[in-house]
Amino acid sequence: MLSALSAQVTRALRRGLAYQRQHLTAEQLQRSLMPRSLPDLDGLRLGSHYRSGALNTEVGGDWYDVVPLPDGSTAIAVGDVMGKGTGAAC
Repeated sequence: MLSALSAQVTRALRRGLAYQRQHLTAEQLQRSLMPRSLPDLDGLRLGSHYRSGALNTEVGGDWYDVVPLPDGSTAIAVGDVMGKGTGAAC
């Protein structure tokens, strides 16, 4: 009985560690894809906030960008890629 119990505990610990590793990898990937800073533009106050997914969620494909244009105007793009996981983020 103790042998069976220890085998189950071992499997549960391995699954937990694998999930934790996957979650940390997904969060690091999401952060690495985000811009380090937003441009400083006259007449605009820009800000961003990163909030990682909750437990049981994977990295997603949400994105944004701010592009100053040659004529002095600014293009702002926001999008959401359908799907989840590293494939949606890339």
